[in-house]
Amino acid sequence: MKIDFRDYYNLENYLFNDVNQRFHNQGYIDHKDFHCILVWKANRAKYKNAAKIIKNGETYEEAAISFTKELYKCNSPENRFKFTVGKPFNFLLPTASAILTVLYPKEFTVYDYRACEFIKDKNKEKDYNKISGDLWTFYSNFINDVILLTPDLPLREKDKYIWGWSFKQDLDKAEKNLMEILKIN
Repeated sequence: MKIDFRDYYNLENYLFNDVNQRFHNQGYIDHKDFHCILVWKANRAKYKNAAKIIKNGETYEEAAISFTKELYKCNSPENRFKFTVGKPFNFLLPTASAILTVLYPKEFTVYDYRACEFIKDKNKEKDYNKISGDLWTFYSNFINDVILLTPDLPLREKDKYIWGWSFKQDLDKAEKNLMEILKIN
């Protein structure tokens, strides 16, 4: 198979098109595709997260295939979630949600600081920076809030909407900070 390196240029398109399709066609993905998910989520923590799936004596390739085959066998969103965050993998919610969102974008949404800020801004009573109780219930409630507080779009598009909202907030802060700097000089 000849590689077209341009596929990696837009990692998000590669993940949600090629990797997602490969996962559902084969029932697993290899370590390169799995690693792309980890890089997309948090490049700074990719090796730490990759190590979570490797058992004694396994290669990264074997571990990724084994992990994703087992994930593919899970028969419900709740089971997929619990498999990913449970023992022995113990992925933290942001990483688990990224893996699951790439592989099941109609069922899962990205849990990150941007989404938490959005929900807190739109629903003053919610603060998703404080996880308590059953993690599946917590995350299910988070998904419901994402659905309710964003426009009527597919779940993956809601992620993009929230990311855009957060980026706009950052732009506004940058503009304000720049104006303050210019007043001083």
